[in-house]
Amino acid sequence: HIKLINDANKYGDVVVLLNSDAWLRNKKGKEFLPFNERKIIMQNIKGVIDVIEFDDSDKSCIEGLKKAKDRYNDKLIKFANGGDRNDKSTPESIFCENNEIELLWGIGGENKSNSSSWILKKWKENN
Repeated sequence: HIKLINDANKYGDVVVLLNSDAWLRNKKGKEFLPFNERKIIMQNIKGVIDVIEFDDSDKSCIEGLKKAKDRYNDKLIKFANGGDRNDKSTPESIFCENNEIELLWGIGGENKSNSSSWILKKWKENN
């Protein structure tokens, strides 16, 4: 995530749309850190100007994008995705295209150096 934020910062100020613990449990089986801890970490990363909590029960960040557009309505919004995401694996693509939000692909590089999914998988294998 640090690589992603640093790379996204080249395009402007970074607003993090922070997924819920429920979303992470559904995707990964467990949240790596509780929401409030993740929020504190994100708020303290250089270049992050805001962290937005949103309803992600539809398995997307669309509600977060709506909040960002409302909060920063005088700014050009860009939605950055990591190297493993593309227009076929991103449910927010159509919403962005319909709401003048530029999609940025491959932010943070094409290869992840680490992943909470990998850490949790290794933890499960060892327990």
